[in-house]
Amino acid sequence: MLFLFACLTPQTCPSDETYFSEHTEPVLQTCLQCHASGGSAEGSQFRISHESPIEGLQAYVNEHGGEILLDKVQGKYAHGGGYLFGDQDPQYFVLHESISRIESPNTCEHETPTQCDPNQRYTSRAPLRRLNEVQYKNAVYNLLNVDIPSSLLPPTTKGKDFRTWASSNRISPSTIENLMLAAEYATAHTNWDALSECDLEETTCAQDLAKQLAEKAYRRPLLASDENQIFVFFESGLPSREALRLSVQLLLQSPEFLYIDGLAATEEVTFLSDYQIATRLSFFLTNAPPDAELWRAAKAGELQDRDAVYAQALRLAQSPEVYSTLTSFHYDWLDLYLLEGLFKDPTLYPNFGTHTIESMQRETDLFVTETLWLGR
Repeated sequence: MLFLFACLTPQTCPSDETYFSEHTEPVLQTCLQCHASGGSAEGSQFRISHESPIEGLQAYVNEHGGEILLDKVQGKYAHGGGYLFGDQDPQYFVLHESISRIESPNTCEHETPTQCDPNQRYTSRAPLRRLNEVQYKNAVYNLLNVDIPSSLLPPTTKGKDFRTWASSNRISPSTIENLMLAAEYATAHTNWDALSECDLEETTCAQDLAKQLAEKAYRRPLLASDENQIFVFFESGLPSREALRLSVQLLLQSPEFLYIDGLAATEEVTFLSDYQIATRLSFFLTNAPPDAELWRAAKAGELQDRDAVYAQALRLAQSPEVYSTLTSFHYDWLDLYLLEGLFKDPTLYPNFGTHTIESMQRETDLFVTETLWLGR
């Protein structure tokens, strides 16, 4: 499918003097706070003045190169000022372009980073991603308050790719069987009365609950076609509770539930809706469906605004669920799956065993969390 995002490459090439004056100097105002005379970093190798900040930048780049500066502003390198901006921000583009112009004066024949403009939208292809086993487990629990046993979860491949990637969550005959068995288990162990405030022996009550669960499962408002599909069991003459159970079984095996983007499975160019943004953001940070506040923001149409999305991301990043998401990310990034089942000759490594592997994995988790949360 194709989604719209905001990246472009500039087509014009103003002179160095014009570029430095109109673009570089405004960005360097941030650096002047610390790197000018009297600032906290006036003793560093990067020194600039209020009168001519460009000369200070040129002197530093000519002597040390510009790569360190680009890393410092992104927080990738030790920097007293901390993180300033990322490689998709306009300020980064200006700094990168300024360094390139210093290294190759009076020409635009140099590498130019892609610049993202929040006022422009361009297309990019996005793969259709199925929920991985953790996301599926969390989504079912969020919907029905039922824990699916690990043996029934649709398998996610542990390998060179991240577990959230489409390539790690392919559909196979065995996966389909797992999904069917998991849906049957979930609906068989659901306390339906705890989910409803009315008498489920009444058809209208059971249908209302089915609609509520469908909207929550699909992570968006229902279409008329959705309701027709959900109500097919009610129209067959089955008792209302049985019709409800089978309807929810259907929901749990529907592409709308199983895939991150649901209805966006198309080759056509389309904008992400507020509900799709909420779903992507939530599963990205917490491996779970949107919470009540994120759902409210999507319903209010607030998530087309970049600042609003940032605020929601910041809120979610402070939730306890982020811990497991981050440790899983580093588990995949560092290929720690290779430790599972690792065997060493006991005559050569008598102290090596499963406890060693568990300690190595736990040590990595602790290191990651301490570094990210405490900044050590």
